[in-house]
Amino acid sequence: MLDWDLLRANPKLLVGSSDATALHLAFAARVRFPTVHAPNLSRRWGIISWESFWRQTFTDGTPLLDETTEQDRVQDRWETTMIRPGKARGRLLGGNLTILSTLMGTPWLPDFDDAILFLEDVGEAQYRIDRMLNRLALAGLLGKLAGVIFGQCPRCNSNHPDYAGFTIPQVLDQYLSRLKVPAFSGANIGHVANQLSLPVGAQVEMDADAGTIRLLEPIVV
Repeated sequence: MLDWDLLRANPKLLVGSSDATALHLAFAARVRFPTVHAPNLSRRWGIISWESFWRQTFTDGTPLLDETTEQDRVQDRWETTMIRPGKARGRLLGGNLTILSTLMGTPWLPDFDDAILFLEDVGEAQYRIDRMLNRLALAGLLGKLAGVIFGQCPRCNSNHPDYAGFTIPQVLDQYLSRLKVPAFSGANIGHVANQLSLPVGAQVEMDADAGTIRLLEPIVV
């Protein structure tokens, strides 16, 4: 029911995360101006969320998105793990894995050719993450990418006491290491306090060895 022509002619900042992934991807497909994957209005905005948002939207800047606080560094929060080394450039697309998986086969997905895919989720058992990544793989989406970034997945554990399946790191390694493109996990993205704000639909450079994302061009004019 959105008027895509009107939106395209009057760019505005769409800001949010989680279920808002559906809107981010539809905007990337239909109007093609960048949006911002960031905390929803109802959540607290920590210094990392605000600073990364401000640098992209109020300064006409191209920041390096790897900010952590001193407390995070002491506690080893957001420690990234390189899955495949290297750097890659492309259009940053993605968001919540459950929402992206649900949109497969619909007209609301953008072109993922040579894109940098970022993913996150919450409260999904390991086998569900496996199933959703398998859907992306079988649909051919993973094979199109220039790079992959996996963020946080809090409470992504099976509640079955006898669960003996793969862990989340094992699942990610199985799907991402075979892609032969740079990939890392553990980024400060997702259903966590003080998450990074990310420029969906913008051109970025990812560095899997350093665990960073750099905006290559301003998202506002």
